[in-house]
Amino acid sequence: MILEPFSDDEKFTKKDHEEISKNRQNVIEELGKISKDTDNSLTFEEFLEHVNINEEEYIKMIRSEFKKAKAFLKRAPNEIRINAYNSMIMLLHRANMDIQFILDPYSCLMYCVDYINKSENGMSKLLREALNNEISAQEAVYHILSIPLSISSRSTVFINTNRPENRISMLRSDEILQKLEPDSSDTFVEGLIDMYTNRPDEMKNVCLADFASLYNVSKKKADNAQI
Repeated sequence: MILEPFSDDEKFTKKDHEEISKNRQNVIEELGKISKDTDNSLTFEEFLEHVNINEEEYIKMIRSEFKKAKAFLKRAPNEIRINAYNSMIMLLHRANMDIQFILDPYSCLMYCVDYINKSENGMSKLLREALNNEISAQEAVYHILSIPLSISSRSTVFINTNRPENRISMLRSDEILQKLEPDSSDTFVEGLIDMYTNRPDEMKNVCLADFASLYNVSKKKADNAQI
């Protein structure tokens, strides 16, 4: 529903404004109670009866706060915490969204410009200190040329020992996925634990720590199978 603010021709008495203010307060208080009750299943019509106003009065109350036209989405009372979303986009892009119907192209343009030009308020204190830290010319050259500032004689390998259901896996490339059978479940890249589990019989006595630190897995096919 597209609602517009009151026009100059629509006159209201002091009593009308007091009534609108009273209805707004009742609605806000009742919605505050509903938002804490996750099992609430009131319909919109039941909610209006609960706050003792009709739909016309409810719409009038909403329009009283508008300064420009706005698309107002119909929601059940227990959906007040849900952002505006598009069901088609939701199927394609599983992420948080807050979509608004564009009624004013100028406002849309101003929003985009303000968003592009907004300051990085979320920048961490550590990053701000790093940006303001002075470094020598030699160190700057090392950074520009991607030369490591230090070299260690020891290296580390991360072994994800979480439970299998809690491990994060990388999805195979689209090219490989398209070649798989429709009912195939082999959709993830093999991790270190998977490679260790599928190691050849000749390496059954090799422990996980030695496998991770002493061996590299090669995808190239050798002429002769050698260990």
